[in-house]
Amino acid sequence: MKVDVLIDDIQIKENLQKELEKQWNEMLFMWDIEEMEKRTCMGRTKLKEWFLDDPRMERHMRRKTKGKKFWFYKESIETMREIMDEW
Repeated sequence: MKVDVLIDDIQIKENLQKELEKQWNEMLFMWDIEEMEKRTCMGRTKLKEWFLDDPRMERHMRRKTKGKKFWFYKESIETMREIMDEW
């Protein structure tokens, strides 16, 4: 008896990528502007202009005096979606 198995490499890669993305999102608690640039494929100027200067995003930002800025990941993603829905 002979069994042929067809493997769709592209589908496997896509499924793996989706699972990795899901795991990453569940792990991520906070992110900084450098990570935002990578994950949104936007430059710093556009991020500031479109999102970070919005008072709703500022609620999710934390920083010590003159320290690096961080945003709560899940909350800021939801707010970014809100802002984009208004465009």
